[in-house]
Amino acid sequence: MKRFKDRDLTSKITFIITCILILPTTIIGAFYYYINYNSLLEEADHSLQKEFASISSNMEDNLDKAENVMSEIAYSQELLYFLDEQNHLSEREIKIFLDDIQTKLMLKMKMI
Repeated sequence: MKRFKDRDLTSKITFIITCILILPTTIIGAFYYYINYNSLLEEADHSLQKEFASISSNMEDNLDKAENVMSEIAYSQELLYFLDEQNHLSEREIKIFLDDIQTKLMLKMKMI
């Protein structure tokens, strides 16, 4: 404080004006930062919720497609024949059956 009293009038006025200008600027800057920070958080939350809904919808659609294809394969006569232990299939028959199922799966997934 003694140092402040020893200064000339222009230094005192400059110091006081600087303090007067810095305080409101700091308050306004802090307020602006707080408003923008909250705005960005809300925007990010909204964006994440929208993205989550989109991903959830895509997952449900894909699961429905897979369920439809699997139910069709599960009721096919070839699968029942393939899974029956009493039927002894050759390697060639197994390969043909698996290739046929893969082809059907790919075609069904493209069509759906």
